[in-house]
Amino acid sequence: MSFPTPLPNPVLVPMAAVAPARRRRTGVRRVVLALAAAAVALAGCQGVGGGAPGDAWTEAQVAQVFDLSELGRVLTIAPSGDHLLLDGRTLLPEVLERFPQLTMGRTTNLLRFADDALAAMAPEAQAFVLRAAPAELREHLAAYGLTLTDVRAAWAADGQIDLAGLRMVAARLDAAGGPTTSARQAGDAPGSRLLADLGVPR
Repeated sequence: MSFPTPLPNPVLVPMAAVAPARRRRTGVRRVVLALAAAAVALAGCQGVGGGAPGDAWTEAQVAQVFDLSELGRVLTIAPSGDHLLLDGRTLLPEVLERFPQLTMGRTTNLLRFADDALAAMAPEAQAFVLRAAPAELREHLAAYGLTLTDVRAAWAADGQIDLAGLRMVAARLDAAGGPTTSARQAGDAPGSRLLADLGVPR
């Protein structure tokens, strides 16, 4: 599978090198994260418990998004002060705590590749994975038999996929399909195709 033509002025350097530019775009995100942290802290202090409200976003729904903005656009603290509302529906602190990597309106690197993995990719592949929208990512992941659950399973303790983790994903894909050694060498197995499409050597 080939990657789409990158957007103008593609990001071709590790994320650490573009941190100043990203900081200028994170003002709203910081407010959102502050709201989320405040709601979680309040819930912890007040001992919120009991069943989830009937209008609450479920853990299964939250688990299927790259970013909370896929579920809604307006994030506020509920009048009670013990949880968040996303487009008027309850977002419980205990659900939010299960997916600490989620933000509102993130625009880059939704797969959370680490700098070493990004640096190993071909420029066009790196530009794509940094800027792709959720729907584009799901389409490409499906082509290799991967889901968002597989992506989360590949994240290391720091919540990123480093180069070793990326190669491990490829190895698991190849093993799951039971390809022969010749198939792997020919690049026909899904893991081999994934690395080849990203321009990452084995």
